[in-house]
Amino acid sequence: MSIPCLELAAALVAVKLNCLIRNELEYPIHNTIYCTDSTVVLQYMRNNQEDFTFVANRVSMIHDESTPHQWRHDTCVNPADIASRGAKGSELHKLDLWLPSPKFLWKDEENWPEEPSQLLELPQDDSEYRKCPDRVNVIVHGKMLEPLLSCYSSWNSLQKAIAWLVRFKKYLVGLLKEDPDSIPKGPLTLSEVIAAERVIIKAVQHDAFPAELAVVGQRA
Repeated sequence: MSIPCLELAAALVAVKLNCLIRNELEYPIHNTIYCTDSTVVLQYMRNNQEDFTFVANRVSMIHDESTPHQWRHDTCVNPADIASRGAKGSELHKLDLWLPSPKFLWKDEENWPEEPSQLLELPQDDSEYRKCPDRVNVIVHGKMLEPLLSCYSSWNSLQKAIAWLVRFKKYLVGLLKEDPDSIPKGPLTLSEVIAAERVIIKAVQHDAFPAELAVVGQRA
C-alpha cells in the first residue's frame, strides 16, 4: 500500500474513532475538527473521480461522517509522529506534545491551523489513478440475426453460436471491470444454451415486430 493510501486510511480511522467516542460519551459534542499533515489526503477528499477505486471507497466513508471544512492542514505539530517514529528515554520532553496536546488547541479557534486555500488537482500519473480504457460504441442497423442465419442451417448450431457470442460479451465486460473471476471458462453450460435461446427469440421479435415493441417500450 502506498504512503498516500496509508495516510488516507489513518484519516478514516480518525473519523471512526470520533464516531465511537460520540456514541460512548454522554457529554454532547457539537463539532469535531480533524488535522492531517498530508495535502494528498485533502486532495483525495476533494476529488470526485471514480478512477481512484481504493481512494473513492474510503473517501466516501469519510464524507459520510465528516465534511471538508472540518479538516485542517498542519505540518508543525503532529503528535502521531511520536508513536510512528518512536522516542528514546532521554527524549521524554517530546511527550509534551503527546500528553498536554499541541499548544494551538489551547488558543482560540481562529488561531488553529487551517486548510490550504488552494489545492492542486491530482495528477493523472498518480500512483492510485487507473486510466479508463477507451470505449467505442457501435450501432448496427438491419436485422440482427440475418448474418448468422445464413451461416447456420440447424437450430442447435445457431444456439451454440449465440451462446459463444454471449460468453464473449461477458469476457469483454469482465476485462473492462478488471474482474477476471466473472469471466466464464470451459465448455458451454446448459444454462448458457438456454439463455442463448431467449436471446434468439428476442432478436426475432425485434426484427419482426419493431413497431409493436416500440409502443410497449413507451408504455413501460
